[in-house]
Amino acid sequence: MKLPAFAFLCGLLSLGVSISDHDCPCLEDLNYTADLIATQHPGYDYFINREAGERYETGLAQLREELGTQCQLGQTDCIGYFNRYFELIPDKHLRARAESREERQASNPRPLVATFDLSEDRIGTVELSNFGRQYNESLDSFYTYLRTQIADCSQLVVDLRVNGGGRIANMEALVELIHDHKSNLSQVAILQSYHTGSAAEQFLFTVRRGMGNRVKTFGQNSYGSLAYAGTEPQVTPHLGIHFRLPTRVYRRFRPYERVGVPPDVKTKNGKEMQVAKQWLSLE
Repeated sequence: MKLPAFAFLCGLLSLGVSISDHDCPCLEDLNYTADLIATQHPGYDYFINREAGERYETGLAQLREELGTQCQLGQTDCIGYFNRYFELIPDKHLRARAESREERQASNPRPLVATFDLSEDRIGTVELSNFGRQYNESLDSFYTYLRTQIADCSQLVVDLRVNGGGRIANMEALVELIHDHKSNLSQVAILQSYHTGSAAEQFLFTVRRGMGNRVKTFGQNSYGSLAYAGTEPQVTPHLGIHFRLPTRVYRRFRPYERVGVPPDVKTKNGKEMQVAKQWLSLE
């Protein structure tokens, strides 16, 4: 004997069986992402035991409770909840978006700024806006050109004020280039700002190796996204929310994650070059 459809549905509900595979897609996507973070984020064990701990668990439980009562949320509203979740994690690379990074770059491409200027008093100025892998060929060409120019410099200014980071290898190539000419460089001034992030923040440290007090930074606190790298694209299964999950951790940079890197000399926004050149003139 067949049960009427209504009775059948009531029976399922009384047993707690879900009629749909995703009755609350935002909540289910959040649970999917939380599981991914717990199993694949390279810093999870560290921050859950030392930095985030109870705050993370309490915050996640609160978000789950809220989303359990709001099962009609679409992608746009759900992204707001995702970013509230990511705020619980000390990793600034985590940010939810509607589209992938590749889609954003295609719809709003930002040209690479890579310039070099040599003054009459042999002060070279390098401005570089990005270390991104999409600029690999352009950066290789620029570095080849730069290698011949730095040989004529006695001092160098490296302007990373709008450099949000990118590929670690592209950053390290610039460090290597400077180190190869450190015998003729008496001073290296680096300009930084809140927009200096990720690989560009790591540059603030790695360029100092073997150069000591000859390197000094000027500007404002950096962005604070340098402890994790090697991000891989992720997309949630129901609402298609995009984010990037790091695959590598740089333990020595953990104290600066979310906090940022302070400059050696703090300056007002827009005064970085002026103050840096005053320091160079003391040589």
